[in-house]
Amino acid sequence: MLASLPPGAWHTGWVRDATYAIGALSRSGHYDNAKDALEFFLDADAGRYPDYLNNVPYRISTVRYYGDGQEEADYSGQSTRNIEIDGWGDYLWAARMYVDASGDTSWLGAATKKGDTVYDAIKEGVAEPLAANLEQNGMVIADASIWEVHWGNRQHFFYTTAAAARGFCDMATLARRAGRTDDIARYKQLAENAVTAIKSTFIDSQRVLGGSLERLAQGANYRDGATVESVTWSLIDPSDPIAGASLDALSHLQTPAGGYKRVEGSNDQYDTDEWILIDLRASAAFRRAGNSPKADSLLDWVTSQAAVNHDLLPELYNTVSSSGPIGAYSGSIPMVGYGAGAYVMTHLDRVQLYEHTDCGDKDLGDYPDAGPVLTNHDGEGQNGIDGGRTGLACACTGGPGAPGTGLVLAIAFAFVLRRRRD
Repeated sequence: MLASLPPGAWHTGWVRDATYAIGALSRSGHYDNAKDALEFFLDADAGRYPDYLNNVPYRISTVRYYGDGQEEADYSGQSTRNIEIDGWGDYLWAARMYVDASGDTSWLGAATKKGDTVYDAIKEGVAEPLAANLEQNGMVIADASIWEVHWGNRQHFFYTTAAAARGFCDMATLARRAGRTDDIARYKQLAENAVTAIKSTFIDSQRVLGGSLERLAQGANYRDGATVESVTWSLIDPSDPIAGASLDALSHLQTPAGGYKRVEGSNDQYDTDEWILIDLRASAAFRRAGNSPKADSLLDWVTSQAAVNHDLLPELYNTVSSSGPIGAYSGSIPMVGYGAGAYVMTHLDRVQLYEHTDCGDKDLGDYPDAGPVLTNHDGEGQNGIDGGRTGLACACTGGPGAPGTGLVLAIAFAFVLRRRRD
């Protein structure tokens, strides 16, 4: 699963980007595609950099893959590699979404190309290596994390610990689905420890979540768009003061286009441009917190921009007038990993169809539904969503709150599906 299609620069397989797309594929009923992507990770060539990670063997790349499935931990012009293990927690999240949406619990007992079962591969190759890289208080060791700062600049990032918390919780559920009930308590406890570390360690005096412990210690420039996952991953209740304070603090990341950049305190345009992932996940977080107008404004903005750009989703929106119109597409285009993936999941959140988030407490029959929303062949969507679309005049800019087009699934996302079916 690629992060971007050509001509976008990121036309390679990133773990993190793929997991958001896998979640969307699973929850929209594209089970075969989701399973293929999950199995790629278990069958590919990873585990090349254990000396960074307490010398434990691992199954999932620390960044991305070459086209032949070999792990790459890139330098990208820096003096040290990118070593980031947030993708390990993300993978556990994606695997659980597939099993719960499809009901395919038998997959966990299937054999991988390396000879072990899927469950054992996930446990020994993903969950246990992640557990071996925890600090005493339950948070994950310093790494390069979601924003890929490289090992020489590693920090204890919120996102990596949040991904671990979500992933360990989902691993407890995978254990239940596989009939490995002896594993449930261990992973549930690891998830609880990680959440406790987030609530006690990653907050300032106003209860605002910071992007990393190191930035928090500096006392400035620690607001980080990735903290919205505390709410969207159901780690912190939307009514919790931490959630409210952290969502309010997104104002520090507001861009001239109206959405959000990823971090504060940087003058690099890659940091100051608006990030579609943050806009979409923030939309879902605001909706869960009861602020539907704000949630709709962000989602409508992304949708209206896509409608006048061939339904393709970008990595970024421009925020620098010298680089072109404010709000124009920037970065890699089309962004078919976390861009299209987050877009689909944001629409599922819009109709309150959330992924399951209990930590191994329920069987599949205990849920009212398994999460997916499928569009009927006649174009009429379920749950009140219009499966059709309207046209807008061609333009490359708009603004938050601009008229939306209903549920417009990214053509880039559909293109990937067609290619995988060929």
